[in-house]
Amino acid sequence: MSHIIIIAGDKDKDDFMHKLDVFESFKHLGNSTKVVLSEGAIITNDEILKLKEICENKGMFVTAIIYSADPSISYINWDVIVVSDGDRWFLLADYLNQYGITKE
Repeated sequence: MSHIIIIAGDKDKDDFMHKLDVFESFKHLGNSTKVVLSEGAIITNDEILKLKEICENKGMFVTAIIYSADPSISYINWDVIVVSDGDRWFLLADYLNQYGITKE
């Protein structure tokens, strides 16, 4: 089944971490959330961007929204290099590679 992965974190906490100089400019707070889609669901680029807008309106800093069935329409914030949940971190490029997504 296809799915969407949302990598996002609380924007206020992210801003706080940057103001305290705990995070470098390329590191952002985020967690990965997997949303399994109904069989036969087809997602468009407009829907990906609408989902990003909804997340941002809820106070989230959005690093990526990945559509597993068609990674080419995924949203990626290429300014982000490292994602941290506050305890652990990962390189965004390494995570995206599993979906065949690379920066052009």
